[in-house]
Order: sequence, then C-alpha cells, then structure tokens
Amino acid sequence: MGHKLTLPDIASRVRRHVRTVELWAGQGFFPIYRDPATKRYLVDLDEFEEALATNPRMRDGRKPFGEGAIVRALPVQAEPDPNAPARRIRVEAEPEVEA
Repeated sequence: MGHKLTLPDIASRVRRHVRTVELWAGQGFFPIYRDPATKRYLVDLDEFEEALATNPRMRDGRKPFGEGAIVRALPVQAEPDPNAPARRIRVEAEPEVEA
C-alpha cells in the first residue's frame, strides 16, 4: 500500500470535482479506506493511479482531451498596423417618422 490521500486531495490532483471521485469510488473503480481515528475517507494513491490508467471511464483531468485527441495550433494572425489610418464606419440615420 502506498501513500493515502483524502478525496479532495485526489480530486485536485486529477483536476476533477470531489463528487466525481466519490462517484468513481461508488462504482467500484478503486477502494476507499476509512480512518477510524479521524473518520475521514482515504484513497491509496497507487491504487487510484492504477485504476485511472486502466479504466477508460475515468478521464484524467491532467490530460484534458484524452489520448486520441488531435490538437492543432491556430495560424498566427498579423497585428493591426498602429500607423495605418483608422477605418471609418458609415452609419446611416434612420428616417424620421412624422406623427
């Protein structure tokens, strides 16, 4: 058994909400331990990391788009020339309506 962490510590480690980690534990993806002295729930870090690596239904927030994602950079757009004359926008007035 490895290092034990609380549910909020595990959640922040993988960038997920605490409730998500609780749901994963409730589905049996990894065991939870209860400390009789503090009555807090703890998770073995090694068991959690193994479950995270082997279960595709548990998505690691440290990898925001998953294993098969293709992320491409946008083309760099040129900055507007500060010395260029300002463009004027023509605004047409609405016709007046006589009552």
